[in-house]
Amino acid sequence: MHIIDNIVIIWGDKAGRFPFSNSIFVNDKTKTIIDSGAGKNKLKALSKEIDLVVNSHFHLDHIIYNYLFEKAEIIIHEKDVEALKSLKNYATKYGGELVFGIDWVDNWVSKITSHENKYLEQGFVYDPQFFKSVGRITNTFSTDEVVSFGKTKLEVIHSPGHSEGHCCFFFPSQGLCFATDYNIGSDFGPWYGGTDSDIDLLLLSAKKLIEIDAKYYINSHDPKIYTKREFKRGLSGFLDKISGREEKIQILLEKGYSYDDLCSEGIFYKKKYLVLDWVKAWEVAMLIKHLKRLNSENVSIR
Repeated sequence: MHIIDNIVIIWGDKAGRFPFSNSIFVNDKTKTIIDSGAGKNKLKALSKEIDLVVNSHFHLDHIIYNYLFEKAEIIIHEKDVEALKSLKNYATKYGGELVFGIDWVDNWVSKITSHENKYLEQGFVYDPQFFKSVGRITNTFSTDEVVSFGKTKLEVIHSPGHSEGHCCFFFPSQGLCFATDYNIGSDFGPWYGGTDSDIDLLLLSAKKLIEIDAKYYINSHDPKIYTKREFKRGLSGFLDKISGREEKIQILLEKGYSYDDLCSEGIFYKKKYLVLDWVKAWEVAMLIKHLKRLNSENVSIR
């Protein structure tokens, strides 16, 4: 936990690593949580006093404990609200239908609402607690909106690419930018495995974060506060992973790899994790985006 004025940074469980994420508690007239992924016990202690929950985007690790805040208004950018209207919408936008088809989506919805996790080998994405937070959005906010919690002001920085409605947030009085999923300390790098993810937009959105007058930066999965200089340097390396992946794919194509070969190569995730349905979906979805960017003609994309 770190406090800047009346802003409390709640570092996520397991150092904020997925499926957890860092949260921010704004202790002002409108008591607010920004992203609900820090951990059940950490957030449950605050749940009764929270008036507002702001979600940076619809992904699991940022909305998972929304259900704890029964009396709060829960808002998200207007471009991401459809994904949280139903589990079927969620799975479709998160890449499940693209890779496995609608029958797989229907099966996943049936399993996750069975109130018992019978698929432990598939991990948290079959945890029945998760579905409680889908369908709970009560309102939306728009691009470049300024939100007031009392004395504390928050500027919305719409930063699509990671998701269509992905947002970062800037507290001008504190000089603090919450750069959400621009996780510069991550070994993984940028994620763009949803049907609404876009590599080019992700790169363009990154420029917005450097242009704002922030002194300090935090993101969703690093338990660290960065200076602007540190963040700028880290962001460059973070984004370079995109071109590195593309170069690797190009080399494999030149070696004659087929589409199926590429899907199993572990270009994004380690091979040992590709036995997990959702990880496989994200792996393939990101691969497809790169193949389209490369305008590959010698690989048939199903």
